[in-house]
Amino acid sequence: MKFVIVIADTLTSLAKRLTQGDMIQHIATLRQAIYFASRTDTPRTLPGLCIEKKGIMPVFPILREGLQNGTPEYKEQAAICLLEFISSSRSEALRSNVIAITGPLIRVLGDRYGPTIKCAVLRTLNGLLDKVGVTLKPFLPQLQTTFLRALNDANRGVRLEAARGVAYIASFHGRLDPLTTDIHNLITTGEDLSLKETGLHALRGLISSGGSRLGDDVKRTLRLGLWDLARGNSDRLRIQAAGCLGALTVHLSDSELSTVLGSIRDPILKNISSNFDSSGGAASDWTTNHGSATALYVATKECELSRLEPGLEAALIAYASSDRVPVCNAGLRGLGYYLDKLHTDGSLDEVSAQVLQCFTSALNHSSNEVRSLLCQILEFLACRGSHLPAQFLRPLMKPLFENCKAKNSVVKSAAESAMFITLTASSGGLSDTTHIDSVCTLLDANLAEAVRETVRKVRSKTEAVSIVTDIDETMVCF
Repeated sequence: MKFVIVIADTLTSLAKRLTQGDMIQHIATLRQAIYFASRTDTPRTLPGLCIEKKGIMPVFPILREGLQNGTPEYKEQAAICLLEFISSSRSEALRSNVIAITGPLIRVLGDRYGPTIKCAVLRTLNGLLDKVGVTLKPFLPQLQTTFLRALNDANRGVRLEAARGVAYIASFHGRLDPLTTDIHNLITTGEDLSLKETGLHALRGLISSGGSRLGDDVKRTLRLGLWDLARGNSDRLRIQAAGCLGALTVHLSDSELSTVLGSIRDPILKNISSNFDSSGGAASDWTTNHGSATALYVATKECELSRLEPGLEAALIAYASSDRVPVCNAGLRGLGYYLDKLHTDGSLDEVSAQVLQCFTSALNHSSNEVRSLLCQILEFLACRGSHLPAQFLRPLMKPLFENCKAKNSVVKSAAESAMFITLTASSGGLSDTTHIDSVCTLLDANLAEAVRETVRKVRSKTEAVSIVTDIDETMVCF
């Protein structure tokens, strides 16, 4: 360690000897150095950047000079290089120097530069927030102003980085209500759909990070505004707004939650035996059903199931039985999260026959989108814990195998991956056939051999199998 400290001190001395012009010219040298030093298959920290009270400071003067006095191209390169150094350091080593690091970044964002520079600097700020979090609380007013201004930028990449920043500062913000109101106003009063969409991304991050600290009046305002957007004509806004509404449910009181469920769960239950039709639900407005189903599946993901009962399973099945593909997909996602929680509790083998029938129907659906989604849901469930019960998989094996022979390449690939993962995940390794054997003993001989052959074929090209880690389409950019 003494050797590392000596090297850090040497770098500090070298930086002091460089002129301003030389510092800027050496930014490329630093980028090349950090690239070769950290080039591994997995991200790692570098001991020389993790010295307490030093961190990245031996090289920071060079990067600060690029940020403050370099040309736009050098400013961008300095921000990118700074992020690489921050990523290779530890939070403990960075905390004592956050004021020196953060100030130049915020000052750059206060000037008028192109979107590439803004994106690079915002991404670096977010990387620093990810490392040190609440240590940046003294900069909270400037960070809030910076991120709100960037949320109104014409460039989508800039707005998305700002949305990430809002989610970070929401985790330690002491007064979230004014910030939430500003973002809500951007969403509800603006006319630009792209600004509204990224505003909803920011609001979703804020709710997830700090929703428990929102005031009752603000939560009520959000609930009403989001419900209006969740029934709108824009597909993108409907999905994002419904996702925000579903995420908000976990922070609502029982009475407020009951009001929300009265809009997204109860109508479909009443329509099951009356005017629910196969086009997507109650009569004329399938978009309302789509927004409701999306909000309900996100609520199923975020809330305790007991708070969404009674009738949660029946409502999700009703949505998943819709002939409208978006509504059907939202219902299936909800059932995926519902079964995930049952799986976590160890009660997946008690799942109802109606749910299994719904999954079987989805695997036989006329829409390739629905069939591939159901395969992704099965893969998601298989990767969440212990292997899926054999009795649960038994009725799904035949339709899943049929999809492995589908003409559509997307469906075929999704089905092969789902079969491989559901029969091998959480086992003792790829050579362990215990779980495959337990499932295949429940199948007829021909199907069992076909399933084994499919698993063997996929195992021989395992590099082509990608793991599904989530099925929430409302969180695409987070």
